[in-house]
Amino acid sequence: MEKNFYFKHDASAFSDAKLMNLVQKEGLSGYGIYWAILEFLRMQPEYSASRVTLSQLARKTNTTQKKMMRIISDYDLFVLTDDRFYSPGLSERMVAHDRVVSSCRAHGRLGGLANSLKISQSNEANALALQRE
Repeated sequence: MEKNFYFKHDASAFSDAKLMNLVQKEGLSGYGIYWAILEFLRMQPEYSASRVTLSQLARKTNTTQKKMMRIISDYDLFVLTDDRFYSPGLSERMVAHDRVVSSCRAHGRLGGLANSLKISQSNEANALALQRE
C-alpha cells in the first residue's frame, strides 16, 4: 500500500511572526525553501533528517547550503541536534495525524475480521444445507 504523505498546515502560516521574519529577511524564496524542507521532513522516518542531507536538499531547491542552514537555524522554526534537524510544528501535527491513521487501521482490521467471520459462517451454513439436500 502506498503511503500518503499528506500533512496539514495552517492557512494562516504566512501570518506567523517567525515566518514573516523569515520572509522579510530571505524573501519569498526563503518561504519556499522553508516549505520544501517541511515537505522533505514529512517523508522522513520520525519526521527528522540528518544534517548530511542538507547539501542534497540545497541542490534540489536550487539554493546554497549556507542559505538552507540559515533558514533552519536562524528563525526558530526548526530544532538542530548534533547530527539531525526537525520541525516541532510538523512533529506535533504528525502525532495527531498518525494517531488518526492508526485508529482507522485498527477499525479497518476489526471490520475485516468481522466480515471474514461472516463469510466463514455463511460458507459453513451453505455446506450444511448442501449436505442436507
